[in-house]
Amino acid sequence: MNGTRSMSKTKCKICSSYVVHIFNSNVLGKYDIGYYKCDNCGFIQTEEPYWLDEAYGNAITNLDLGLISRNLNYADRISNLITSNFNINSKFLDYAGGYGMFTRLMRDKGFDCYHQDKFCKNLYAQNFELSDLPKKTKFELATAFEVFEHFANPLSEIKKIFEYSDAVVFSTELQPNLEIKNANQWWYFTPETGQHISFYSKKTFEFIAKKMNLFFYTKDGLHILTKNELDENKLFISNNTKNNLQSLLQKDFDLVKKIENFKTNIDFNKKSEKSLIDMLSTFMAKFDEADTDAKDYKKRFFEKELELKNYQEKLILAIKDKESEVSLLKSRILEMQNTKLWIISEKIRNIFNRVFPKYGFGREFLKKIISFSKYIIITYPILVKKKLINFSKIIYKKTSKKSKKIVYVGHSYHTKTKSTSFLIDYLKEYFDVEIILDETWIGKEPPNFDFIDESYLGVIFFQRIYSPEIVNNIKNKN
Repeated sequence: MNGTRSMSKTKCKICSSYVVHIFNSNVLGKYDIGYYKCDNCGFIQTEEPYWLDEAYGNAITNLDLGLISRNLNYADRISNLITSNFNINSKFLDYAGGYGMFTRLMRDKGFDCYHQDKFCKNLYAQNFELSDLPKKTKFELATAFEVFEHFANPLSEIKKIFEYSDAVVFSTELQPNLEIKNANQWWYFTPETGQHISFYSKKTFEFIAKKMNLFFYTKDGLHILTKNELDENKLFISNNTKNNLQSLLQKDFDLVKKIENFKTNIDFNKKSEKSLIDMLSTFMAKFDEADTDAKDYKKRFFEKELELKNYQEKLILAIKDKESEVSLLKSRILEMQNTKLWIISEKIRNIFNRVFPKYGFGREFLKKIISFSKYIIITYPILVKKKLINFSKIIYKKTSKKSKKIVYVGHSYHTKTKSTSFLIDYLKEYFDVEIILDETWIGKEPPNFDFIDESYLGVIFFQRIYSPEIVNNIKNKN
């Protein structure tokens, strides 16, 4: 903008005043992004950050080379701050704590510190997450390092932090005392990463404190927002303040070791529900004896026990339903096997298998006779003339008498029981059988018969009878 300031319709995210455009910068090497400043509270913000998902491909940018040294410095300074101004025996929370390094350092110093970060994997403070504590746990102090500049909506994020604690100590660079006209004038803009989108001045935080009825303190890059007034003479003491805390390193090691041994020794997939619940109960009892803090884990295991019991009840009901279905199917199969037609067909099949063994010469010879004796079918009408109606009354549409293709429509459950396999195997010895499984008995739609035309020799329906409307629409009537 050549150093000129232009008015914008955009409002400040802190005080809702209209902001002015101060410059544009190339973000992530490809987006031309506007930066705006509020003359009322001094806050600088980018335009709405639509590029954040891309910017956070890595939660912590590769340019952040001071991560370790900052954590070491913060651990010493915050230890002194807590010892001089807060209850050292309380719980503490590192909000948006990245890899968990600060949490680990504070626990090594004896402070009962926990980690929270929904965007970054906790590498150094596993088993000491906010989620490992009961809901609505209140903390003596929350910390938030290099976080405020990432907030797309600062006020709502600050309110979230105060749901956990009445005080937060945080770090973010305050704006330099100069008229900023481009991103090169202040290194903290870091448009290369695209992650810094909110920039504060001391005036900004004083406005926030007044708006939220808080006290604000700042010194050497560390800032405090708190509901309670603090003694400024005791804040940000640089020398090591002595306390009687013992490092939690050994205690944490023993706790994690127990948890890992438990995970290793129990194979959940090979144990029954009852034995699993018994082992969990035994583990909880021993864990309570070893460490009083295990009460929180006990509550979690009871919830798991309730889930398992609910699952067991559902499983029992499902088994009963399946047993009733199987019983009904067995009774139907038994009724079918007691019919004269079934008994006669079984006798015929047994006689046929004895006379013509499956892999015997007789059956092979019979196949050849049937295949090559086209005129043998002339004798068929004579055998069934007195028992069956004339075929000319049934076949009122063309069918291919020379075709070997037939369609077999059967009950889908028979694929499990194998009760009709003998019939399908027998048909396949003489015809090209296309099998369609009917699943209307489990609530599905009838099969689609549109593909059946005059090229098929016929259609066989076994134990499934359809409405006249469906049958009459089949193009082949044999």
